[in-house]
Amino acid sequence: MSIRKKINASNILSLLCASLVFIPLLALVAEAFFIGDAGASLDDIPNNVLLTYIVNSIGVTFIAIVTALAIAILPAWWCSRYQFKGRLLLNVLMVLPLAIPAYINGYILTEWLDFAGPIQTTLRAWFGWQTAQDYRVLDIRNVWGEGVVLGLALYPYLFLLAYNAFR
Repeated sequence: MSIRKKINASNILSLLCASLVFIPLLALVAEAFFIGDAGASLDDIPNNVLLTYIVNSIGVTFIAIVTALAIAILPAWWCSRYQFKGRLLLNVLMVLPLAIPAYINGYILTEWLDFAGPIQTTLRAWFGWQTAQDYRVLDIRNVWGEGVVLGLALYPYLFLLAYNAFR
């Protein structure tokens, strides 16, 4: 009997300790829905920004798909159908971005292609451009730039699918 009571007391103590972890989560839920004006701001989402979020998400998805298709399909066709010198190297280079997680690859590409990144800094140094108005380079921090970066980060998956399908 005494062992059974210890097990029950132990379970209750464990449950109390575990419930302490959920107190911050419960406080956030209570604040979002029941306390103050936060509930009103949640009601404003569909009226103010939901349509913009949906349109931007569809735009980023479409641009990423087009970018990935443009980069992946032709090399996949060449590598699967023809024997040429450097075919193995092209295969390896096309799947090399898979060695880096996609979100890290996205951060790296965004930093490289940003106004203060090494690519635009080098272009400004070579051609003597002073401001962004002197030249037209892809603005990486908008829907178009996000779509291109996402397409560059995810094209190896499409390459592998197309390569196997063409074989």
